[in-house]
Amino acid sequence: MALAVAEAHRILRPGGWLLDLHPAGVAMRLEAWLRLRPGADGPDAAPDPADYQRQPLGELAGEESLPDFVAASAALKAAVGQGFEPGQTLPFEYQYFFDSLDELTDYLEENEDMALASDELLERALHASAQATTPVKLVLIQPVMAASLRKPVAP
Repeated sequence: MALAVAEAHRILRPGGWLLDLHPAGVAMRLEAWLRLRPGADGPDAAPDPADYQRQPLGELAGEESLPDFVAASAALKAAVGQGFEPGQTLPFEYQYFFDSLDELTDYLEENEDMALASDELLERALHASAQATTPVKLVLIQPVMAASLRKPVAP
C-alpha cells in the first residue's frame, strides 16, 4: 500500500485528490429486515430502513485479509506529512440486499466467501425468514472506510 500511495503522489497534479475506499477492520454482519409497511420496494432502489424492523443475526467469520485493510488505513495515515495533506475519513456501511437465503448463499459461493458464514448463522437467517409474517430482506452489512488525501499545491 505504501508503494501505491507513493505512485499516486507521483502521478497526481498539485491540488489533486487521492480517494480510497476499503472495508474497515471488522467483520461483516448479517441482519434480517422485516417489512413494517405494505408496498413494494423499487426495482433499483435500496429499501428504506424506516420501512423495516432490523433483526441482527450475527457476524460472518473474520476474513484473513482484514489485517491488510487495517494496514491500508495505516499507510494512508503515514502519507500525511509525507507529501499529502489530510482530507476526510468517513466510516459508512455498505449494504447488500437479498430476497432469500438462496440468493445470499449463491452470492457467498460466487465470491468464495461461503466459509465465512457459519451453519449456525445461516440457520438463524432461515429461521428469521420462516417466522416472519411480512416480507424479509436478508442484509449483509460491510463496514467501509472512505479516506481522502490531497497533494498540496506548490508555493
